[in-house]
Amino acid sequence: MKTKHFKFFAFTAIVLILGVSAHAEDLRKIVFLSGNWKFSIGDDSRWANPLYDDSDWDQITVPGQWENQGYNDYNGYAWYRKSFRVRDIPVNTTIYLMLGRIDDVDVVYLNGKEIGSGGKFPPNYETDYNRIRKYTIPADYLKEDNENVIAVKVYDSYLEGTNEIKMSYKEFEILHYLYKNAGKTIHRDDLISSVWSIDYDITTRTVDNFILKLRQKIEADSINPKIILTVHGIGYKMIVG
Repeated sequence: MKTKHFKFFAFTAIVLILGVSAHAEDLRKIVFLSGNWKFSIGDDSRWANPLYDDSDWDQITVPGQWENQGYNDYNGYAWYRKSFRVRDIPVNTTIYLMLGRIDDVDVVYLNGKEIGSGGKFPPNYETDYNRIRKYTIPADYLKEDNENVIAVKVYDSYLEGTNEIKMSYKEFEILHYLYKNAGKTIHRDDLISSVWSIDYDITTRTVDNFILKLRQKIEADSINPKIILTVHGIGYKMIVG
């Protein structure tokens, strides 16, 4: 039997801000980096170099999803680059780069030097989509009154395959929630509270019926599932990869 496949588009929302603070709880923006960024799909280590010529790259709006900006079906590696200047860097303070959430994996460079990363790139892939990135910038990495270049390498995962699978919106919501929590045991009550409104009278039996329908659509053998596993007495766990 031919295996059915499915994939999700990334919901990449990169919010890039430079913050400076004498205390962790008292952040203050010093450079706001939203707007147009240079963008390229693919992966090349040279793209971390601040001297790299990215003049022929596309422009993309950040924050925003690349799926909505001309890369609708793309999953995999991509890079973002942005040049900026900063004046009058305060002394005796900690400087942060605030990135919001990135789906799924990232490594960030400032002027060619790595300042932080989230998740793990293939072949030992591990998503870190739900963590808000906050990277400390060493004082000697930032150039005052000069051009600085941020380069962000992103990996957005997918499950390979070209078979289209039709499903209801609620089925998609359940599948998406399980996918975003892949590897974790999800209680049936958590699925109910996350996917359905409190205005609906939903029972755990309803959840089980939706899971059954999803298995019939995405599993090679819905009787012996390999993707959505049952955790008896608790709920479900999605296995990705």
